[in-house]
Amino acid sequence: MEKTIVNRYYWADILRIGAIFAVIIQHLSPALYNTYYIESNILVSITDWCVPIFVMLSGMFTLAPEKDLPNKKLIHKILHLTIALCLWSIVYGIFYYTIQHDGSYTVMSIIGPIVWKRFPWYHLWFLYMIIGLYILTPLLRSWIKNASNNNIKYFLLLCFLFNTITYINHFLPAKIHHLLPSISAFVGYYVLGYYLSKVTIKRTSRYILYALSAISCFFIIFTNQMTGEYPHSYDINSSPLVAIMSMGVFVGVMNLPTSLKCNSMLLSALSSLTLGIYLVHDMFIQYIRVPFIIDSAWGTTILNAAVIFILSAIVAFLLQKIPIVGKYIT
Repeated sequence: MEKTIVNRYYWADILRIGAIFAVIIQHLSPALYNTYYIESNILVSITDWCVPIFVMLSGMFTLAPEKDLPNKKLIHKILHLTIALCLWSIVYGIFYYTIQHDGSYTVMSIIGPIVWKRFPWYHLWFLYMIIGLYILTPLLRSWIKNASNNNIKYFLLLCFLFNTITYINHFLPAKIHHLLPSISAFVGYYVLGYYLSKVTIKRTSRYILYALSAISCFFIIFTNQMTGEYPHSYDINSSPLVAIMSMGVFVGVMNLPTSLKCNSMLLSALSSLTLGIYLVHDMFIQYIRVPFIIDSAWGTTILNAAVIFILSAIVAFLLQKIPIVGKYIT
């Protein structure tokens, strides 16, 4: 969810905007779970690519060794996200105690969750993860600069295999032991985004990938339905099915026809707001609900998501305009 990109790619902007909209749908869907289980399962499952796409885009722009990324700029990125994390942790902490509870809280009950016990607010976990990836970035850039194509493919294969075992372990009565319980799925997605942006995938291979993505999406829905568990009751990002689906979405949008008519200025503007939208949107989710004016759980959820997307974009835009601090808090 980086806000500034030196060379803009309209398809990357489309992916960012689509991913943040998918995030909002995912965070709205649990409200449907008890009454509309099947609809909730489908909505969450078909949008499980959203977080991997954000990480892949970050890797695409940050890991490329030919792009200059001085340590000062990387430190600025980490500082920006750390400030945003601390500020919004406090905002959501106050929100949690004053509105959803009895209103009594201490300073430690607000700032404590930033560093221990629990996340300050459920969706802020993303900032911890992306800060961690940025801290690893100098090492990854140095390795990628000197790595052969086969080295990178081998690394990605290891990520896929070990995270597959982690995912499968969720469904087994006896766990499979292996040396690397998880090569973080997100490090894999980070490198994968860079790799996919550099290789040329033939048309036939792309179509095979798209077919596998559709099949993976079906099995994600089917697996959740058969287990009867809420889709995110386990680490979905370690799922090989989500990885394949995310690759299909990334490659598919990356290969959109260049003749496609897009308002690049509008895409660029909305794309630059995605981090702010991510930080703000759950405030609206808690209190903004469009009535069931559409006789469909899916339709109403998508309509709610559109309203929340627009309101969050407006707030993020206004916050960015605050002198000095605006660029650090969104």
